[in-house]
Amino acid sequence: MERDDFLKALRRTARETKARFPKDGREWIDAISTGRSHADGRRILTNDAIYELMCCFAVAAALKGQVQNLQVIQADGEKGFRFPLKPGAKSGFAFFRFEFGGVSYDLCCGTEIDLGNGEPPEAPDISLQRHSQLRQETDRQCGQPIALWDAKYHDGTASKTDVQQMNWWCDIFNLPPCRAGDVLSQILPATFQVSAVITNAPLLRVNRRQLLKRRFSIVCDFSGSRVGRSPAPSRAEHEQYP
Repeated sequence: MERDDFLKALRRTARETKARFPKDGREWIDAISTGRSHADGRRILTNDAIYELMCCFAVAAALKGQVQNLQVIQADGEKGFRFPLKPGAKSGFAFFRFEFGGVSYDLCCGTEIDLGNGEPPEAPDISLQRHSQLRQETDRQCGQPIALWDAKYHDGTASKTDVQQMNWWCDIFNLPPCRAGDVLSQILPATFQVSAVITNAPLLRVNRRQLLKRRFSIVCDFSGSRVGRSPAPSRAEHEQYP
């Protein structure tokens, strides 16, 4: 997949949520979609950064029409509509918030999750966080992570090292197992119904039982436009795993 394809996919996945941004935010999306820095318009963004944003916006676009009150929660300041291009505090960047089943959920891209007890924060590429009740726009605290996605761009093939970070995160956050009728199965297409390493590379052969045990999968050959692509192990395998 060439860089221009990533940029087109990013533009396409961002289009569904663009109207939810203020004018400066829409201009930022346009700049990002051309592969330019939001800061001065001259620095060319890396393919890694573009791919991560493309995956995040693909999740957000899939939510449209499936959830209630999908909105962009901005940080304070004139640049509060930006998403981090490297790990950053949730208080300093934008994220998506929506309601479903009487509770609030946050979809975050690259923002840190505070673990408490003196532990350092972790910043998954994409996290879906659940709150115990509805939250106001001014409430920026982290919710309980219920799904994570790690975007891995490759010029060539993927490797087993791609699953190491997800192994780490799934142990730390103790993600809930997939169960029939859970929120992921109700609001998201197949690609995102399981926490996963998402990559543009071909399928990576790894121990499926290990992935099931850790509660995540791999989505290969993802280009942003095929949001129905199925993860491996499949959602059904996760639901059947004890």
